[in-house]
Amino acid sequence: EIQNPKITLKKDEQGNLLIPKLKQAKGIKKTFLFDFKVEQVLIKDGLFEIVSNPDSLSQRDGQGFDLKFDSLNFDLSVTKKKTNWDIIVLDAKFNQIEKDVNLKGAQGKIQIADDKLELEDFLILTDESEIKVQGETKIKDKLDFNLDINSKNVSLAEISRLAGLDLSGNLKMEGTWKGTFKK
Repeated sequence: EIQNPKITLKKDEQGNLLIPKLKQAKGIKKTFLFDFKVEQVLIKDGLFEIVSNPDSLSQRDGQGFDLKFDSLNFDLSVTKKKTNWDIIVLDAKFNQIEKDVNLKGAQGKIQIADDKLELEDFLILTDESEIKVQGETKIKDKLDFNLDINSKNVSLAEISRLAGLDLSGNLKMEGTWKGTFKK
């Protein structure tokens, strides 16, 4: 169990995330280390934030935060075999205060192998929406995705708050979303 973890990612003046790149030490062979399985990982009351103005960190005044997730709670199991990862999300919850969006629950299976991330029967529940997602994303020089989406209710008001649009109403949808995002 991990209590109160905090992750803060900072951005430079150009808006690029400041994430250090790890280099492989000379003379060390790339190995897959070992396989393992963790039956249950509990993360309670975490905080994840992306900050473009680090000076506002001490003030906690809401200025300079690009994205902030509070009250992160996860219950999952993780299995690693060679280069493949299987993550079973039993429950996930968080609050996104600035945009007024709360993840009430998420569950499903995530498989990661090489440059591919696959979602299987992944259910997302917010205060106003219920969405089931299945499909895969390939990450290379660009992000290719092919997702099947099925929803009994998607709140356009929630999407509006997240994306800064003026939308209202609810959607029931079933379909496929395919595309490519460039880095």
